[in-house]
Amino acid sequence: MRKPPSLEFTRQALRTRICAHCPSRPPGSENWSSERPRDCEARCRLFQHLPLLRETAKQLDPMLASHQHVLAKRIEQIKRKSAKTSAADRIDGLTRQKKPVIDTLIKLFNQ
Repeated sequence: MRKPPSLEFTRQALRTRICAHCPSRPPGSENWSSERPRDCEARCRLFQHLPLLRETAKQLDPMLASHQHVLAKRIEQIKRKSAKTSAADRIDGLTRQKKPVIDTLIKLFNQ
């Protein structure tokens, strides 16, 4: 079994797949290197909860439940818990880009 991708590698993969299409990204940043963090990441639920999502993805077991189902359920839990935060205080790349986020995590951790 191979070593799971690091948190930084996971961040870079998501920047490539998600940030390039996010309407909240800084102007012109869609062409930035995946190694370069965006200023908006500090307010983005995707990046705020990425350690938890990464841990969830590391523990996926297709014998117990589908990867899609487990990650979708985790995203819904995050959404409910963080619903109290003002929408003006955060960027919602996590639920707005839910399917590509799930697909990217499955691809990274299911190889």
